[in-house]
Amino acid sequence: MEKVELPVEILESASPQLRAYVSWLENRIVELEARLGQTSQNSSKPPSSDPPSAPPRPAKTKTGKAKGGHKGHKRHERQLVALESVDEIKEWWPGACEKCALPLRPHDQVGQPRRQQIWEVPSLKAKVSEHQFYQCECPSCGNTTEAKAASELNLAKGAFGANLSSLVATLHGRYRISMREIVVLAQVLWQLPLSLGSVAAICEKASAALKEGYSQAVAQVSASANCHIDETGWKTAGKRGWLWVAFSKLAVVFHLSPSRGGAVIQKLVGSNYTGIIHSDRLKSYRGIEASRHQLCWAHLLRNIKGLGQRAGPAEEWARATLEWVKVLFKVWHQYREGQLNWEELVRQMQPIRAGFKSQLEAGCDLADPKVQSFSVGLVQVESCLWLFAQIPGLEPTNNNAERALRPAVIWRKTCFGTQSEVGERFVERILTVEASCVKQGRSFVSYLKAALEAKWACQPSPALFPA
Repeated sequence: MEKVELPVEILESASPQLRAYVSWLENRIVELEARLGQTSQNSSKPPSSDPPSAPPRPAKTKTGKAKGGHKGHKRHERQLVALESVDEIKEWWPGACEKCALPLRPHDQVGQPRRQQIWEVPSLKAKVSEHQFYQCECPSCGNTTEAKAASELNLAKGAFGANLSSLVATLHGRYRISMREIVVLAQVLWQLPLSLGSVAAICEKASAALKEGYSQAVAQVSASANCHIDETGWKTAGKRGWLWVAFSKLAVVFHLSPSRGGAVIQKLVGSNYTGIIHSDRLKSYRGIEASRHQLCWAHLLRNIKGLGQRAGPAEEWARATLEWVKVLFKVWHQYREGQLNWEELVRQMQPIRAGFKSQLEAGCDLADPKVQSFSVGLVQVESCLWLFAQIPGLEPTNNNAERALRPAVIWRKTCFGTQSEVGERFVERILTVEASCVKQGRSFVSYLKAALEAKWACQPSPALFPA
C-alpha cells in the first residue's frame, strides 16, 4: 500500500493536538516497520530466531575453486596407531602363488606387511559388580563389626560408579540430552535400567563434585588481565532470571542470578577486579571505569544496521556510518592476519576514529529520535570504543562471550530452564568446568570422573588449572 500524504492545508488548519498526534503516529509507523525488519544481522536477536524470510547471512568470499579436494592436493590420512597400543593383531598370509599356484610358507616373506587398522566400538553392556560386606561378632565382647571397602575401590555412594555418573552428567549438562531421553538411551545402549530420579541424583552428585573446580575457575577469571562478559535470559521455576558468563584466557565462568544489574558483575570477576572488561552497551555495565571498559563493535554494527531500516534521514546516516565500521573491521582483520603490525594498526585507526566520531556528532542533530538517542549515548562513552587500538591483546568485539553462551542458549530452549536452586548450581558448575577444560584441551569426562572419585574418597578435588 502506497503512503498517502495529507494536503498541507489540512495539516495547517488542524489543531496543535491533532498535528502532534499525526507526528507521533508517523514516528510510530517508522519504528514498527523497522522492528518488523529486525533479524540477527541488524539487532541483538539470536540467529535461531530468524524467520525463513530473513535475508541470507553474508556468504564467505568465493575463491573460484570447485568444492572438495583438488588434483595434486596433499592427502590427509589417519595416522596408524603404534603396535603397542593396538588391542588385537590378526595376521593374514597368502596360501599360494597367484601366478603358478605354488604353496607359500612364512619363511618366504619379503618386506614388511601392509598394515590396515579398523576402528570399532565394542558391544556395550553395563558392568554390574556386587560388593558383599560380611559382619563378624567378637567372641570376647559380643560387638558386631562389618567389613569396609578397600580404599582403592573408591566405592560409589550409591548404585552407579564414577564412569557412568560422569557420562550421564555430561550427556545432560554438556550435550543437552534431556533426562527422559537419557533414561531411554541408557536402556538402548547399555541395557541399564535408569529412572528419572536416578538421573537427577547423578547430576546432583556431579554438581557437588564440581564445586571446588567452579571456585577455582572463578579465582582464575578474577586474576585475568581482561575478560568478556555477557548475559542471557534463564528461568527457574517459571521465574525470569539471567545466566551470566565471564570469558577469560584460561577460564570460563557461568553464574545464574535473578538480577540483570551491575552488582552481578562483582560475583563473576570479584569486587576488586582491575582488569579490562569487554561488554555490550547494557546499562548494567555503566559502572565500569572507562579506562578499563571496551564496548563491543559487533553489537554496534548490528545496531547501526537496524537504524538503517528506518525510513527518512536515518537510512542515509546509517549507510555512511556503516562505511567507517566496515573499514575498521577490514583494518583489524589485516592486523589479526599479520598483514599489519601494531604501530600500523594504531596509525590507521586514528582517521577511522575521527570519521566515526564525526558521524556520531551529526547523528546527535539528526531529525530522528532513535538515531539521536544512539549517537548521544555513544558520544558519552566514545573512549570505551577504542581501547583495543591502545592496549595490545584486546579485541574490538565481545564475540568470545557470545559464543560461550550459545550452548547454554540451545540448552535453555530444550529444557525450559531449571526448577530449583540445586538445578541452578548444576547448570553453573557443569557449564563452567566443561568450558574451562575445553580451553585447556583437557577431557571434561575424565576430570569429572576424578572429581567424583575424590569426593567419594573424601579427598581434595583435582586441580582444574595447572599450578
